[in-house]
Amino acid sequence: MLADAIADCDDETMQHGSQIKYTWPPITKSVVGLFVLFFIIWITSVVSEPFGLFAKTHMSVSLAAVKKDYFDSILLYGFYHRSFGELLFVGLATWMFGTELQSMIGLKKWWAIQFLSIITGGLVVILWDYLFGISSTIHGYHAAIIGLIAAFCWRKWNDTLYVFTIPLTGKTMLAACVGLSFVMALIDKMYVRLGLDLAGIMWGILIAGGFFNLRLLRTRYRLWRARKKLKLVRGPEKKDYGPN
Repeated sequence: MLADAIADCDDETMQHGSQIKYTWPPITKSVVGLFVLFFIIWITSVVSEPFGLFAKTHMSVSLAAVKKDYFDSILLYGFYHRSFGELLFVGLATWMFGTELQSMIGLKKWWAIQFLSIITGGLVVILWDYLFGISSTIHGYHAAIIGLIAAFCWRKWNDTLYVFTIPLTGKTMLAACVGLSFVMALIDKMYVRLGLDLAGIMWGILIAGGFFNLRLLRTRYRLWRARKKLKLVRGPEKKDYGPN
C-alpha cells in the first residue's frame, strides 16, 4: 500500500488516538526492472563517451532533434536522466505510486499509462518548440510519473489517504502534485513541463477511469477491417435505375 507511502490508518484508530502504523508499498519486479534500466542508462552515459553522446542526441526530445531525423527521441527521452538524484527521485515516485496502482488496474494498463504519457509528452514538446520558436531539451520520466500519480489519485478520488499523518483525498493529492509541478516550472522557467503534466494527467485518468479501453478499440478496429474486406469481396453495389 502507498504508506497510504503514506500511512494506512482507519477512522477508529484516529478516534482513539492510537499510534499510526505505516505500511510501505511492495517492491515489484516491474518497478525494480525500471530502476535497473534507468541506472544502467545513466551510468553508461557517464562512463562511456560514445553512449553519452548518443544519449544527448537521441535521448533528449526537441524540435531540433526531430529535424535531424532523431524520431526515436520522442520515446527514448523518457528513459534518460542526467543525475543520480533525479534518477533516485523517479525510482521512489514510481515505487510509491506505481506498485499499488499496478495491483488495481493490471500490468498492461500500468505500462500503457507510462508509454502513452511519454510519447504524448514528447509530441507536446515538439509542438511547443514549433509554436514558440524555441529549442527545448527535455529528458526524464516526468510525464510517466505524473500519469501514474493521476491514475492513482483517480482511483482514490474520494478516499482518505494519510500522507505522513496529513489526511488528503485523492483529488486533493492530485491538485497538490500539479500545483507543486507548476511552481517548479515557474522557478526553472521550463513552462513546457506543464504540457508534460497535462499529457500524463490525461492518460492517467483516461486509462485508470476506463474511458480508454484498448481491448474495445482493438475489437472495433477488427470489425471495421472485416467489413472493409467483405465489401471488397462483394464488389461495388450496383444502383437500380429502374426499367429501361
